[in-house]
Amino acid sequence: MKKYFGGYRVRVNDRVAKAWGELFPDNAMTTFRFSTSIQNFADRVSGRHGVDVWHPVKSLFDPTVFVGLYHEGDWSRFILHRGHKLAFWCGGDILRLKEKPLWQWLIRQVDADHVCENEVEQKALCEMGIFARIHPILFFDPVENFPLSFKPSERPHVWLTCHPGREREYGVELVEEIADKVPEVTFHIFGIGCAYLAGRYIPYLELRSEVKNIIYHGQVPSEQLDVMIKDYQCGLRTCEFDGCSHVTTKGTLLGQWSITRIKYPFNDHYETKEELVELLKKLKHKTKPNLAGREYWLPLLSKFPWS
Repeated sequence: MKKYFGGYRVRVNDRVAKAWGELFPDNAMTTFRFSTSIQNFADRVSGRHGVDVWHPVKSLFDPTVFVGLYHEGDWSRFILHRGHKLAFWCGGDILRLKEKPLWQWLIRQVDADHVCENEVEQKALCEMGIFARIHPILFFDPVENFPLSFKPSERPHVWLTCHPGREREYGVELVEEIADKVPEVTFHIFGIGCAYLAGRYIPYLELRSEVKNIIYHGQVPSEQLDVMIKDYQCGLRTCEFDGCSHVTTKGTLLGQWSITRIKYPFNDHYETKEELVELLKKLKHKTKPNLAGREYWLPLLSKFPWS
């Protein structure tokens, strides 16, 4: 039942409330509610702000940003909430809502604001009759943590993230297929390090020993990952439907030449596997940082701070 009636409440400080309040009609904002489907979001902010279990009565009139609306519990809380409310759509929650026409209709009846992170998400919501503004967000990480650090390399390092069991969606299978075509590139995959087969965990390196230029790092704390990627040249994001990934924003802030399946200004974009290979081959010729991309993202991502 927690899935349907739970959630995580975060009361924020005045600086965060003032910035995020710009998204509300009266500039008032006090509270975030995180879906139970993204508990890791709430975990990231524990220690910076007060995080507790969402209480639908005590929080009923708080001006609230609902982060992630993944299931019936989230949609119910959003619809029943009496205070000013804003839905911040994350990506996968939009795909889930597409399968639920009744809930789409109910959400359309609500007087609320909606925000998403790119035109792909905006179009999908619009097709359901939900009109959202675009505001990319760098959740939980101040832009100051990502200073310009790009250094050219004739043997570029490319990084991507993945969730276990979703290797195709996040491009792991694609990378494994094309890695031998760009032997000068080293691919760093974060989030998966082993597979459970025949009753035991087998390292990906053992399973895929024929792929020499791929490193599977497994689960790495966010702070450690942020340090590691500063020495890389490119963040790769292969999802066709996605929020504005930290792989893209963090990499570009560092001056890297991010490659994405979804189009973003000043990033390299591909449609086909062959186009991706050609972009990867060009990385060793990138001798200067992506300053235009960094200058594009800085004002957008610093507009809504988290601490």
